[in-house]
Amino acid sequence: MVALTGCSPSDTGGGAGVTSTPQASPTAAAEADPDQVALDRAVALTEDLLALLAASRPGADPGGRLVAMHRVHLAALTTASGPAATSSATASPSPDATPGPAGRPLVRRREAAAQRELAAMARAARSGALARLFASMAAGIAGHLALGASP
Repeated sequence: MVALTGCSPSDTGGGAGVTSTPQASPTAAAEADPDQVALDRAVALTEDLLALLAASRPGADPGGRLVAMHRVHLAALTTASGPAATSSATASPSPDATPGPAGRPLVRRREAAAQRELAAMARAARSGALARLFASMAAGIAGHLALGASP
């Protein structure tokens, strides 16, 4: 019989029963915490949306509601990330990225894509707190998209 043990992030690595084998170390180092990866991606998505809105044409965000919402989202993500939050350097370039000011249709497409991705991250999150945060962000975007449905 083989017993498998693991360690939590709170383990310091020097505790009894925790050993490191050469075969396990490369695999463990290569695998990142899925919740941290999702959190980093959510930060990157939010920063990307804020940058898009900052460069958008007048009327793409009437009243600045989306910018205000994304700033609140970014603050919540920063709180959840702790001091080691990563920046948008880990973000994938957006397929709709275009030079020049963005119009309302592009902003809506990018917001909808972010909403779908956040909803998927909420379903996949291991942490209940992160699942709620991602779901809340997705719902906020969906609500703004629904309110802005009519031109």
